[in-house]
Amino acid sequence: MKIVSPNKSIAEILKEDPLRNFFVWWDKINPEDAVNLKNAIDSAPR
Repeated sequence: MKIVSPNKSIAEILKEDPLRNFFVWWDKINPEDAVNLKNAIDSAPR
């Protein structure tokens, strides 16, 4: 994990490492919601 300087804005941090923030959010998700989300992604038109 990178050390983030405290004077950096959230936007700068997100720009550098958006996935880290996604996975922090993912850890908090309800497992049932995760399945629904996966099904929605799988069935989305490509």
